[in-house]
Amino acid sequence: MLQGLQNPPYKLRQDEWERMTSITNQLTAHLDKMSMEELFTRIERLSESHQRQLLTRLSILLEERKTTLAEH
Repeated sequence: MLQGLQNPPYKLRQDEWERMTSITNQLTAHLDKMSMEELFTRIERLSESHQRQLLTRLSILLEERKTTLAEH
């Protein structure tokens, strides 16, 4: 659906493009929020040991990204 909005079958006027972009951005934000909520619900169901493993892995991932960003 988002792909169809981002690639309309014909050229849009500027005002149509702006409205379509706004709708696409709102829809994307809503889907991301839903995905995050589902993710948190799933994490809450994990055992404490699995939650801790996830926390450790995410912490490592964030540190790696932080290092990568600092290098550039």
